[in-house]
Amino acid sequence: MVKELHPKFSPFEVGSVHKGDWQGYYAVLQKAFGSTFKFGIAFDSCDVSLCSPVSKEQLARIETYFEEHPKDKLKFESAKVVVPPSITTVHLQIDDQQQAVLSAAIDRMLPTLTLPKLRALLAEYGLVEVLPGADNTYLQLYGHSWDLDENFDFQYYDYKFVHK
Repeated sequence: MVKELHPKFSPFEVGSVHKGDWQGYYAVLQKAFGSTFKFGIAFDSCDVSLCSPVSKEQLARIETYFEEHPKDKLKFESAKVVVPPSITTVHLQIDDQQQAVLSAAIDRMLPTLTLPKLRALLAEYGLVEVLPGADNTYLQLYGHSWDLDENFDFQYYDYKFVHK
């Protein structure tokens, strides 16, 4: 079931596609069944062009299941939409003190933190992104592909530091 539609804009300059160009829609999907037709509620998102209606046979099977399992139907219909976030990983080499300072600065910027704003923060504190390596700290930024600011940069609502 399509629960939400969100406009999709290009966050990048690639070939003839310019940052901010409209590219269709993201669909937020609520699923009741997996490939083995076992009931379980899941949420996902994808480009709407990848979506298609279920066949008449599949729809009949779903309707029959819900008629025979009204509690599952109620669970499905009343489930709150929870979409897994997209994750952007930034590689850093920082110590605990630098992490605490950076964390406090990020906290002040959420939920409007973008990668350009993060890079400005890193420069302000004399920190730089590094190539993936053995002693990295991963800064994982959480957001949704459709949450863009006025410059079409991804906005992040949460983050986590992970030590490798």
